[in-house]
Amino acid sequence: MILYTKHLLLMSLALLAVPIVGRVFARFSGRAHRVLRPGVGFVFVLSRLLLALAVPLLAQGAYAGLSAQWPNEAWNRLAALAFAGAVYGAFFGDEQDFPRFPGAIWGAFGGLGTALLYELIPSSSEGRALCVALFATVPLLAYRPFNHLVRRKLSSGGLISPNRRILR
Repeated sequence: MILYTKHLLLMSLALLAVPIVGRVFARFSGRAHRVLRPGVGFVFVLSRLLLALAVPLLAQGAYAGLSAQWPNEAWNRLAALAFAGAVYGAFFGDEQDFPRFPGAIWGAFGGLGTALLYELIPSSSEGRALCVALFATVPLLAYRPFNHLVRRKLSSGGLISPNRRILR
């Protein structure tokens, strides 16, 4: 598992794009429930860019560190990608929309699935693209949507004006 510059760039593009799409989706979903969600700003994009560059390097570093200890390449890849996936999932999005702990769990599952897929699919550009897509999108499953109980706890239920119960 050697990380080349082109692999770093291609994986980083996916790791950058998916959290931005997730945040846009959360904003549109919140708007449907009349709840304001943060949009995509410069600070968010910059932090996701740094995360997108750090996660593949972290996976490569973990793999290299494990390879120095144990000779089994498949198990080292599995552990390194699970660790990098957990870090990626934990910092995927906002705590409000994508909680850290479920995000880390889903990210670790994405890393495990990616390692297994990497072993099963022959080495090709399509296979690697599928592995990157799986790794980048699995933390989206940690999305916590608004439901009726959460909306009821918000007291006003909207952004524009309070409901009748508050006005009384």
